[in-house]
Amino acid sequence: MSTLEQHLIGELAQLREQLERQHAATLAAHAATQNGNRLRGSRPVRVGAGGRTIVNSGPGRLVGWSLHAVTAPVTVTLRDSTDTNGDPIAIITVPAGGDVSVPITPGVSFGYGLYADVATAGGVLTGSVWVASEDR
Repeated sequence: MSTLEQHLIGELAQLREQLERQHAATLAAHAATQNGNRLRGSRPVRVGAGGRTIVNSGPGRLVGWSLHAVTAPVTVTLRDSTDTNGDPIAIITVPAGGDVSVPITPGVSFGYGLYADVATAGGVLTGSVWVASEDR
């Protein structure tokens, strides 16, 4: 093998290592983050009074919830969607003045998004739904 061939083999090996490092950095950059920090677990998303109806706008995992109905019973339908037309993932009934906290391990995957369809009979819902990235 000539010196030129040996040099090319060495350069290709270095290039491969460089590409592998860049690939790992890209994967890490695309991982779930919040405030610039990589999430290692789930993140709470506020729903109900002052909260969001679109809990997550892309694929992920539902890993639980903690909800409180302040004055009247509330029913929350979590849907695999970004609107009220998606398939139901969970239907949660919270009694008046009651709390419902449910962790789900390892979680339920959703592909389109997660929508919180809140039905109240004059009641007020507070709390959060816990979501995580889909890559567990």
